[in-house]
Amino acid sequence: MTAARTLQGRSQDLAMFLLGAAIVLRCTLLECFHEILRQVSNDQLSHSPAPYPVDSNASRGTGRGNRAFLAVMNEFLNALQWPAMVVTLTAAWLVASQSSRKRTVGFWCFIASNVLWIVWALHDKAYALIALQVGLFALNVRGVRKNDPELR
Repeated sequence: MTAARTLQGRSQDLAMFLLGAAIVLRCTLLECFHEILRQVSNDQLSHSPAPYPVDSNASRGTGRGNRAFLAVMNEFLNALQWPAMVVTLTAAWLVASQSSRKRTVGFWCFIASNVLWIVWALHDKAYALIALQVGLFALNVRGVRKNDPELR
């Protein structure tokens, strides 16, 4: 009986952790999005150059709209590491399950996190992280194949 209570307590702790992470992530992303909108609005209203670096070849002939888009995409890609982290933690929790179905879902979550990390690493030019994620992607595909009864 105590083992069941301990397991229930651990699952409640995980649920609270994930809820807290989601709240912090939501607040961080909303603050980031609000700041982006404020910068874009100020940039569109003023005639001063943008406060962020822009490749002169990329913006040639496209005007301020392209710079605003690049700034928004830059901030979005910077924030992508947080959802990648949450998906990775969720996947690790699911893979540790004794249920084959939950492990399979966990490996699919790991595959999704590999893709998120690769996109973020490309933006940040973190090539060692890309190599790591490609290797982990291959291991996670193996994990899906070994745990999904339909793929055996």
